[in-house]
Amino acid sequence: VYYYSKTMNETRRCFVYTPPAYDANTKIKYPVLYLQHGMAEDETGWSNQGHMNYILDNLIAEGKAKPMIVVMESGNIEEAFRAHPGADVARERNQFGASFTPMLLNDLIPMVESRFRARTDREGRAMAGLSWGGFQTFDITLKNIEKFAYIGGFSGALFLNPQTEIKTAYNGVFADPISFNKKIKVLFLGIGSSEGSRTKTLSDALKAAGINNIYYESANSAHEWHTWRRCLFQFAPLIFK
Repeated sequence: VYYYSKTMNETRRCFVYTPPAYDANTKIKYPVLYLQHGMAEDETGWSNQGHMNYILDNLIAEGKAKPMIVVMESGNIEEAFRAHPGADVARERNQFGASFTPMLLNDLIPMVESRFRARTDREGRAMAGLSWGGFQTFDITLKNIEKFAYIGGFSGALFLNPQTEIKTAYNGVFADPISFNKKIKVLFLGIGSSEGSRTKTLSDALKAAGINNIYYESANSAHEWHTWRRCLFQFAPLIFK
């Protein structure tokens, strides 16, 4: 799908998966999953390498996942992050791909909801991403929980200290666990077994703070598409229930 982004002042391209029977059931509106790639990749990643269409087709056919629309756009992170010599690395890292946030909220979501039979309520929207796309997912959804009810991080980057920053991270979204758990139906944290303990540590810290989340570990896999396909396979059946 090609569309014009006022935020970026350019014509953009995204890929949109529609579920089986979308063209036949013309009165049904479907929930939407915004699915993001990782650093040094683009909007083709989930189709070409992730084979998300096969994963969703089979899950839906088996009755394990709700029929949904899946939108895949470039996160503006096609080149690997490299800080400029002498620059503030943390500052530049926070700016890497930051233009994607206003583009998604102001251009992409309205386009999808106008061109496709998409639900427009927060419980009809989910977002997930792998690696840096996971970082973008957390940054967007946790700062805009009035727009999303389902969140998935697949080896997602989180730059926070889980022991000291839980209550202050993302504008204090975790400070009120009762409110958070009512609004966010699923917070999924997936990782490959060879990637270390950072995600498990985060999951445990969130649970200790009263934040519901689902931890998934892909056996015998690393920071790779094998892990992320498995994460999608686990995440998709949990959303839009």
